Amino acid sequence: MNLEDFYSDYGNVPQFLKDQAQDLLKGQEFNTPKGIQRYAHMNIPFEIKKEWVDESLKLNILMAHFKPWKNEMDSLDYPMFLKTIWPNSTVHISYDKSSSYYPRVFDIKSKQVQEIEKLLPHYDVMITRSAALLNMQNRASTKDIISKTPLKFQMRSMGYDHYKHGHDFVFKDSEVGPPPSPVYRSNAKRILKEREKEKIILFVGSFAGWKNQGAFVDFVDPDLCKDYTFLFLGKGIKQQETAEKCKNKKIKYYMGCIDHALMPYFTSIASLNVNNTDSRAWGQPYDPNPRTLGESTVSNTHSICSRLTLHSKELSDYVTSYDHECKKSLNAALEEGLKRDTSNYNSTFISLEEKCFSVTKIILGKMNKV
Repeated sequence: MNLEDFYSDYGNVPQFLKDQAQDLLKGQEFNTPKGIQRYAHMNIPFEIKKEWVDESLKLNILMAHFKPWKNEMDSLDYPMFLKTIWPNSTVHISYDKSSSYYPRVFDIKSKQVQEIEKLLPHYDVMITRSAALLNMQNRASTKDIISKTPLKFQMRSMGYDHYKHGHDFVFKDSEVGPPPSPVYRSNAKRILKEREKEKIILFVGSFAGWKNQGAFVDFVDPDLCKDYTFLFLGKGIKQQETAEKCKNKKIKYYMGCIDHALMPYFTSIASLNVNNTDSRAWGQPYDPNPRTLGESTVSNTHSICSRLTLHSKELSDYVTSYDHECKKSLNAALEEGLKRDTSNYNSTFISLEEKCFSVTKIILGKMNKV
């Protein structure tokens, strides 16, 4: 069944989330290799401690491949956080997807993002994601910036060794598991005050194969979840195949796609979140800290995940790992997850602000040694 059927059975997305999504659609459009994008929420409701703020720092910082159209730690939120605690520093972000074209560059102001024409000739520190440093090295117009920038940090190597080369410090993918944006956190808390949990088991991600939803259905014991509904949010070539597997096991299910701005509704009313990822066939050793783990946690929802779904130590109390190639292990995790008391998750889980500051302290420590 589709999402219209789901809304009929469980109620529609709250209007305030729909309004937020509509506001974002009114923003400036950017044509990117990933399609049309728009700026994310800029007025992020950060909870900042006074001792974090340092007006004396006047650094030039480049955060390479931090996209301004997502409210996530490794997109817009961390750059905005740095500008908030270091107001007299210059914080630039770039969208650097390929070495074949000059990156889009943005300047972070106080609660504003403005696109600018080009990068500075050099920076005091560079914080990168993915292949951004490689792209800059392989582009004639940007390679000199690297040699003139004394410190380079890799935030998200995705498990690839060649993404680590050229950096002075590489964060482990397990270290920088991102708590969700304060925007998401605020929305989830509001919904939790207005709605009770439903007997819904949530699966978020495309049906392209590596999210492995069908394999979960193959192994699951339907008696353990006979009173529950499976909700799949995503699309892809494996969608119909997964639907048939649910029908064969007499598992009630819904499938559909939503704008990410609406996601807090689904993580908040769900009883359990599942990430059954196996990305090895696609050349990636693991799925590093999928955002739904943190988003579910601030929504008072436990997650169970495959052994190849990497998560940070801060998530250890909110996530149960299992061997996704073993029926017994998978079903034990499912049974245990459905019994969890999750009512205080969002008050005990580390905030994005706390995580950003802990990463920043490491960067500052390395800078002071230069």
